This record gives sequence, structure tokens and C-alpha cells, in this order.
Amino acid sequence: MNYNYRSDNLDRLFEKYRECDVFVTQDIDNKDLAEKAFPLYESIEQLCLDLGHRLFIPHRAIGFDGDANALNPAETHTLSRMMIDNSKIILDYVPPSVGAGHMTGMAMLAKKPMIFFYEKSRKLETVNQVRQSVAGTSLDTADDEILRSPHAFYFHDTPFAPLEPYKHLLGVVRFNTIDECINLLRPKIISFFKT
Repeated sequence: MNYNYRSDNLDRLFEKYRECDVFVTQDIDNKDLAEKAFPLYESIEQLCLDLGHRLFIPHRAIGFDGDANALNPAETHTLSRMMIDNSKIILDYVPPSVGAGHMTGMAMLAKKPMIFFYEKSRKLETVNQVRQSVAGTSLDTADDEILRSPHAFYFHDTPFAPLEPYKHLLGVVRFNTIDECINLLRPKIISFFKT
């Protein structure tokens, strides 16, 4: 693909979404899984609009693999990074997704303020459990407390730096329903933009 076309395309997309000051991570690897969360994203978008903010929802600009206008992986990474850098706060929906995890990593590297949110029914895995799973070993896992404490998420600047708590985590929201999620996110978003 011609670099100039890709650059022009990304510049055009960035200009279209430049006013978005809130970024939500999204599963862009699995269209079926992502579509199930569309009502949640739309409710969060309405919350942001009600509060005077604009939400960037990645699939609207990036598309899904196989879509006619979907961005390639390099473009996806670049546009995600541009929008994360442009955003003031990241709402990190924690699905079982490499794509959303990649966005989380970019936001953490940029030291962006983040609010994690996920369903109470979701079972989270530790990094070691994920490594064991990838290696093909069977696991006997219990529900871990990964995101329930702001000090459970660790971040390091370089491969040589010691692990330390991610200092920009504003909170964790666990919810049963979309309405509950919105009601729990609202005061956290308001509080962030007041400071």
C-alpha cells in the first residue's frame, strides 16, 4: 500500500475525530464479540455527550477485518495511538481481546488516566495464567482480584525498570447492567474533568 495514501487516510480520520477527548478501548479482533457490546458503547457515548465530551469508539474509524474500508494492522496501531495521545482519559473495557489489550498497553505507555470497567460475571486471568494457557497447559483457575485494587495493575517504563503500581488508574467499575455501568462511570468522569 502506498505510504502517502495511508498517511493521507490517517490524517483525514484523525481530523474527523480530533474533538474526541474520551477514548474507549474496544475488541476489534472479533466482530461478533464486539457487536454484543455495541449497546454498552452507545450508552457510554451518550453519557459523554450529556457531560459535554466526545467519545472515540475505535470500530467506527478502524473497521473490522474483512470490512471493505477496514484499516490494516499498521494503520490501526497508528490511528489508535494518535487518538489515545489526543484523548484526556481512557475508559478501558476489559474484554478477552488482544486488540483491546494492545490499546490498554498504548494508553499505559502514554501514562493516560484510565478507568477500567467490566462485567461482574467476567472471570479475569493473571498474566501467569495467560502465559500458561498460551503454552498449552491446563489451568485450574479461581477468580482473581486483578482489577479490583488500583495497586493490582502494574506498569514499567522499560524492560529494565522494576514493576510499580500504575499511578494513573482512576478506578475500577464492575457492573451487572449497562445502566449500572453508566451510573458508576458518570461520577468518575465528572470528577476527572473537574480537576
